[in-house]
Amino acid sequence: MTLFLLALTACETPRCGTDADGPVLRVSRAQDQPLWVDPEPTFFSTIADALQQAQPGTTICVAPGVWHEQLVLDKAGVSLIGAGADQTVLALPRHWDADTEGAGVVAIAATDVLVRDLAIEGADVGLAVRAHAEARLQGLTLRLSGTGLAIDDPLQLTASDLLLEDHSDTAVRITGEAALAVHFERLRIRDSGDPLLSEAGGLVSTVPVRLVDATFRRNGGHRATDISAQGGLDAQDLDVLGAPAAGGPPRIAVTGALRLAGATLETRGATGLVADCVGRDAWVENLAVVAAAGPWPADSVVMTDCSGQVAHTTLAHVDGGDGDSGLVVRGYGDLAVTNSVIVGYGTALATGTWWGELRPEALFTGTVAQAGLLHASATGADLRPLSDSPLVDAGISVDIRADRDGSPRPQGAGPDVGAYERR
Repeated sequence: MTLFLLALTACETPRCGTDADGPVLRVSRAQDQPLWVDPEPTFFSTIADALQQAQPGTTICVAPGVWHEQLVLDKAGVSLIGAGADQTVLALPRHWDADTEGAGVVAIAATDVLVRDLAIEGADVGLAVRAHAEARLQGLTLRLSGTGLAIDDPLQLTASDLLLEDHSDTAVRITGEAALAVHFERLRIRDSGDPLLSEAGGLVSTVPVRLVDATFRRNGGHRATDISAQGGLDAQDLDVLGAPAAGGPPRIAVTGALRLAGATLETRGATGLVADCVGRDAWVENLAVVAAAGPWPADSVVMTDCSGQVAHTTLAHVDGGDGDSGLVVRGYGDLAVTNSVIVGYGTALATGTWWGELRPEALFTGTVAQAGLLHASATGADLRPLSDSPLVDAGISVDIRADRDGSPRPQGAGPDVGAYERR
């Protein structure tokens, strides 16, 4: 029975290529070829050979192993698919030509290109998406490069289920004049960047960026540790965790329009978010900032020339910040601050350089203890209000139907003040 099951496993048709509309080419080493099943199998010993033979619309399936190649995907409609990011690895060629540095281990230079289910590592750039390319990236791990993913003015780019880690400069760098946002879903970036040399260790962009379910951990840079979005930022369910050493730049720096729909930031002696809206809109909801003390005062959130709304936000300095400010507004705009709690700061809402209209409503300030939060500490912070907290049912309706955890709002007679509903 065991032998029978092993035989069935070896003969199963691999997932790659089974749903392809066009030709399927398979790349595998000679000893692995019996594992592939295809009515008319076409095998190549290198990915480059398969790419040379590929026609537009071809799917190239790459077997498990470490493949030391430098690739350019310059034919429309080509799909490059591995056996999984833990099995198929594209790495720096053994004889690397210094003149090709910056080109990427893999470069995309065509439209309708799919790269899926593999890992890319090494080189100055891991994966490069060239100008006017159109690509979909799925299930990739990018590691151990200078820049993991370099995107230059793409025609369109969407990415899902990406892990980027241990990059010496920045994990994702996006440049260009693209009018449409670059879109990421389920993005994970960690342990990247140099606090002195990198603009931001996590993500740097000059075009609009859209993030859905993204997590950044322990990155470093001099303009921002994790995100430097110079073309605006639209993020839903964003976590920026594992605060760097005390002091230094903000975790997120944004220039242009800002939309945060559910975000958690951890800071230690540094600012969580700096946004210069340059007259553009800012809509922030369900933002939770856990701030701990550093060697000098640090404002939690700073917004300049922003118009819009800050609603259901919890800014908590968990160990007290006598010289720190929770929310600082500067410049000119029309900003509503609603259903928000700012506690533990020397100054809750600082407006010394604000000349616009500011409309605070249902705003709770004071100490952390007065807010009645569940567990407000630098480690394992839980900023949900206790059942007897003065935040409970104290908000006004602003049509935000879920809290930071996704729980329905309201839970009682009215919405609770802050990012979370009662526990």
